[in-house]
Amino acid sequence: MNLDRAKIADLLDAVAEYVDDVETQKTAMDHAARNERIEKLAQNYSNSTGESLPSEFKLKLASLDPSTLDHLLKVAKHNTESPDALGKPADTDDTPVPRTVKEAADNADKRFLDFLIND
Repeated sequence: MNLDRAKIADLLDAVAEYVDDVETQKTAMDHAARNERIEKLAQNYSNSTGESLPSEFKLKLASLDPSTLDHLLKVAKHNTESPDALGKPADTDDTPVPRTVKEAADNADKRFLDFLIND
């Protein structure tokens, strides 16, 4: 009976070591993925500001949950790209705006006469 208990104890020790190894690997993979995200965020920060991300911020980022870190990475990625153009300038005419009704009427007459003469 003692032999059976010793085998059971050895088996339980082997299972515990296996579980510890699996947990260690999982934790190492999580840390590696988190460090990769933090390095991407640091690179985006460096690209947008020209400065490196301070180590204090990296430590704070390491304590965030993965979804928050992913959100920050998404925002940083969009922040480093150049903004999308929303259209062209509204007014490209450099002619001065008339200050009075008389100036507006004179300008209109001048444009009309130029149109008649040049065509």
